[in-house]
Amino acid sequence: MEVLKKGTKGYFVEKLQEFLKLVGFPTQVVNGDYDDATLANVLAYQKQKALAADGIVGAQTMLALVKQIKGIKEEDFVRVATDMKVEVPAIKSVHMVEAGGFGFNVDGRPKILFEGHKFWAALVKKGIDPAPLAAKNPDIIYPKWTKEFYSKDNFEEWKRMERAMAIDKDAAMLSASYGSFQIMGFNYASCGYKTVQEFVDSQSKNEGNHLADFAKFVANNGMLKALQEKDWATFAKKYNGPAYAENKYDIKLRDAYIKNGGKA
Repeated sequence: MEVLKKGTKGYFVEKLQEFLKLVGFPTQVVNGDYDDATLANVLAYQKQKALAADGIVGAQTMLALVKQIKGIKEEDFVRVATDMKVEVPAIKSVHMVEAGGFGFNVDGRPKILFEGHKFWAALVKKGIDPAPLAAKNPDIIYPKWTKEFYSKDNFEEWKRMERAMAIDKDAAMLSASYGSFQIMGFNYASCGYKTVQEFVDSQSKNEGNHLADFAKFVANNGMLKALQEKDWATFAKKYNGPAYAENKYDIKLRDAYIKNGGKA
């Protein structure tokens, strides 16, 4: 994201103002204009959070705001882990590996990964021939998995998603993974939702929802025992797919488990 300061206008300023309004600055006007009133609130927030109080808003300040609004709480981990009969570090390991320990971007949208081969399949299932569409959109519609078109910047990943949604919204939503645990949209039913839209709406709200959906997804897809026993290879195969060993997914989970306080 661009660095925001007095005089900046646009989308990220509007998001900044929305966040400030939610964290204790109720008089903040949301108009997309970084004005004097916005500056005063930013300075107050930065001082409150022991950030560099210079009125300049980069990723650090925006993430602090988003985490305060949408972040998961330790008691949430403890409650869900108790219900699942799973160690807290075991859940945190998946949280860390899948989304780097936080499931949202600085603008408050969930982290996603759009899978063009799943979009191809979803279009076919709806009776839409993907081939002519793929000719014009080769980076979002293709028949076989490839990581060639993944974006390092999640905002660019969202642009891919938005282009796919313009072609077919439901098929696009089915074809991306979301949030802290990167659950694919086509798994909406096993997370307890009637439609993929309901699932995406849930994933867009907060990490508490991400955690609740993860618990249902794991329980409903035969993964719970492996997570309880910290059988990383079995869990990785079921959660990440049969090619999990290629990127050492099971090793990453084990290492993240230890890093989060689990016993080696």
